[in-house]
Amino acid sequence: MSTKSKSAVRIEDKDAAEWWEKCFGASGETRVAFSEFANKLSPLFESVPHLMVLTMTEHIIDSNQDEVVTADELNEFVQRFGPFSVCVERCAVNLFMSNQQLVPWFHPNVSREQAKAKLTNAGRFLIRFSGNNVGRFALHYARVKESKLVIRDLHILISSDGFTCPALDKTTFDTLGELVNALRERLVITLKSDLYQELYERNGKGVSENPREYKYFEPLSVDEQKTYNQLSYKASTEEDTAAADESFDPYAALPEDNDDDPYRPLPADWE
Repeated sequence: MSTKSKSAVRIEDKDAAEWWEKCFGASGETRVAFSEFANKLSPLFESVPHLMVLTMTEHIIDSNQDEVVTADELNEFVQRFGPFSVCVERCAVNLFMSNQQLVPWFHPNVSREQAKAKLTNAGRFLIRFSGNNVGRFALHYARVKESKLVIRDLHILISSDGFTCPALDKTTFDTLGELVNALRERLVITLKSDLYQELYERNGKGVSENPREYKYFEPLSVDEQKTYNQLSYKASTEEDTAAADESFDPYAALPEDNDDDPYRPLPADWE
């Protein structure tokens, strides 16, 4: 059931704004139960299973974790994964695996300081939403430098072409999964989120800590999604089992970063 909120919020994407008004009333005037929101959203994206849309709504779109969705939360979601016509598919191929589980390395509701405190071994990493820039993710990983454990905090930039972590690799990747695979010399051990452990591991359905083993979700009928024509999002299913992987020591010193790189890491006040 919808309830009133105090202030109106403008949804920037025209299609998203029209859909919200059609389903729930004027932008910003309602707070919608996450299950009702998912039931309205799911039929628009038939290539994504309803259960995945429900999980997406409850744990990603509902960023305040209060079991309701607001126009402001939809606006942020579309800014990250939009346009609206592909936002659910794009979120699915980036934050879900082929078994319909959330990727374990994504921590949706942790701060920068919490993220850094969780990384206690070289090679461990996590990705989260930026706390103050809706157009970015934050990547945190632990490495050894001069015999000390150092936590690096870096931007992942979002564009219509994909995702880029310019401090480590200026390549733009179609998905976050492809970016993680490309940086696996540094991103060796997945730090599983508390949410992932709660949803799956307590039921004995968890996956390995090794991100190389993950198979990411791929829409069932990409050809039918006309809006993919210029976006070309693809799921990463790389399964490199080279012998070098078997001898790799995840706790050994990681490759040194280029400290002269013109792309700087996050400033100290970046959340």
